Amino acid sequence: NFKFFDVEETSDCVYDYLKIVDGAREPKILCGSQVPSSITSLSKEMNLFFASDNSGSAQGFQINYSNGKVKREGEKKKK
Repeated sequence: NFKFFDVEETSDCVYDYLKIVDGAREPKILCGSQVPSSITSLSKEMNLFFASDNSGSAQGFQINYSNGKVKREGEKKKK
Protein backbone atom coordinates (compact mmCIF):
# COMPACT_ATOMS: atom_id res chain seq x y z
CA ASN A 1 0.00 0.00 0.00
CA PHE A 2 1.23 3.48 -0.82
CA LYS A 3 0.99 5.94 2.06
CA PHE A 4 1.87 8.85 -0.23
CA PHE A 5 3.36 9.31 -3.69
CA ASP A 6 4.95 12.43 -5.15
CA VAL A 7 7.50 11.94 -7.94
CA GLU A 8 8.25 14.45 -10.72
CA GLU A 9 5.53 14.10 -13.34
CA THR A 10 6.07 14.07 -17.09
CA SER A 11 3.75 12.74 -19.77
CA ASP A 12 5.83 9.58 -20.25
CA CYS A 13 7.46 9.27 -16.78
CA VAL A 14 10.92 9.45 -18.35
CA TYR A 15 12.90 11.54 -15.81
CA ASP A 16 11.79 10.36 -12.36
CA TYR A 17 9.74 7.22 -11.87
CA LEU A 18 9.09 4.11 -9.82
CA LYS A 19 9.05 0.90 -11.86
CA ILE A 20 7.36 -2.15 -10.32
CA VAL A 21 8.13 -5.56 -11.81
CA ASP A 22 6.07 -8.57 -10.71
CA GLY A 23 6.76 -11.84 -12.49
CA ALA A 24 5.12 -12.17 -15.91
CA ARG A 25 2.99 -9.02 -15.55
CA GLU A 26 3.72 -5.96 -17.64
CA PRO A 27 5.90 -3.62 -15.50
CA LYS A 28 4.10 -0.65 -13.91
CA ILE A 29 5.83 2.70 -14.32
CA LEU A 30 4.58 5.39 -11.96
CA CYS A 31 5.20 9.12 -11.61
CA GLY A 32 3.20 12.18 -10.56
CA SER A 33 1.36 12.84 -7.32
CA GLN A 34 -1.66 10.54 -7.54
CA VAL A 35 -1.40 7.80 -4.90
CA PRO A 36 -1.48 4.44 -6.73
CA SER A 37 -3.95 1.77 -5.68
CA SER A 38 -2.75 -1.27 -3.72
CA ILE A 39 -0.71 -3.83 -5.63
CA THR A 40 -0.78 -7.54 -4.81
CA SER A 41 1.99 -9.70 -6.22
CA LEU A 42 1.05 -12.70 -8.35
CA SER A 43 4.49 -14.27 -7.86
CA LYS A 44 6.92 -14.93 -5.02
CA GLU A 45 8.76 -11.67 -5.55
CA MET A 46 8.23 -8.08 -6.58
CA ASN A 47 11.04 -5.73 -7.61
CA LEU A 48 10.93 -1.96 -7.30
CA PHE A 49 13.32 0.33 -9.20
CA PHE A 50 13.46 4.07 -8.60
CA ALA A 51 15.09 6.41 -11.12
CA SER A 52 15.74 10.14 -10.86
CA ASP A 53 17.52 12.68 -13.03
CA ASN A 54 18.41 14.74 -9.91
CA SER A 55 16.56 17.74 -11.32
CA GLY A 56 13.75 19.39 -9.38
CA SER A 57 12.40 18.03 -6.13
CA ALA A 58 9.37 16.22 -4.80
CA GLN A 59 8.36 14.42 -1.59
CA GLY A 60 9.04 10.92 -2.93
CA PHE A 61 6.97 7.98 -1.78
CA GLN A 62 6.28 5.72 1.17
CA ILE A 63 5.20 2.12 0.83
CA ASN A 64 3.98 -0.31 3.48
CA TYR A 65 4.17 -3.98 2.58
CA SER A 66 3.63 -7.40 4.04
CA ASN A 67 4.80 -10.81 2.94
CA GLY A 68 3.46 -14.28 3.48
CA LYS A 69 0.04 -15.30 4.63
CA VAL A 70 -1.81 -13.30 7.19
CA LYS A 71 -3.03 -15.55 9.99
CA ARG A 72 -6.77 -15.30 10.42
CA GLU A 73 -8.41 -15.48 13.81
CA GLY A 74 -9.00 -19.09 14.78
CA GLU A 75 -6.69 -20.45 12.04
CA LYS A 76 -4.29 -23.16 13.23
CA LYS A 77 -0.57 -23.11 12.41
CA LYS A 78 0.59 -25.56 9.75
CA LYS A 79 3.22 -28.08 10.86
